Amino acid sequence: MAGTTLYCFHHAGGTEWQFRSWTSHLHPSVTVIGVPLECRTGEPETIEHMAAKAFAYLQDADLSTSAFYGHSMGGHVAFEVCRSLIKHGLKLPSAVILGGSPAPRSVPDSREALRILDETEPPPALLPAYITERTAAGVRRACAYSPPREGLPVQLDLIGGTRDRLVNIRRMRLWEEYCSPSPRYHEVDGGHLFHRTALDDFMIVLRQLIPCNAHLAGTAAAS
Repeated sequence: MAGTTLYCFHHAGGTEWQFRSWTSHLHPSVTVIGVPLECRTGEPETIEHMAAKAFAYLQDADLSTSAFYGHSMGGHVAFEVCRSLIKHGLKLPSAVILGGSPAPRSVPDSREALRILDETEPPPALLPAYITERTAAGVRRACAYSPPREGLPVQLDLIGGTRDRLVNIRRMRLWEEYCSPSPRYHEVDGGHLFHRTALDDFMIVLRQLIPCNAHLAGTAAAS
């Protein structure tokens, strides 16, 4: 069986290291790589800046045997990388999976988005101030992301949390303005950060969507 490399794009305030534990939940043929996105020196960045950095990071990868997973802000970065791949005439990954990612322009008020997240997502104990600042900056850049509505030939698989007050099905369906064919929709019983708070249920869905893992749907992956 051919292996798959799963490139993961983190949410606002997260890091590329948060995906290390995913290997134990997936088939041994899947290699999980967190893509470094943010500049740690404080310069202002946009989704486009992050995607350009990710594009350079992936430039020597064989994406025909890969899949993308992006969560929330990371979903926007993953989609922007796909736009760059198409622009340069390069192959897209075999699967593009976005979790908790509202369509561009569908959450215009970053202050309201941060208020909802503060009210509904359990914060880690003693969260350092710099993480709070990075989260706020990431939410602002995601709300500002405004790619053209081009109907790009990207098949998206969209995963939503049933208790996510920020990213509801209406905001996810607006992705249909940006890609063709229409996205496919999936649900996990959780809030906005379901990939952390409902990991087991999330992995059941994710295993169905990674091409070489499809036969493991609903089962515990071999370790």
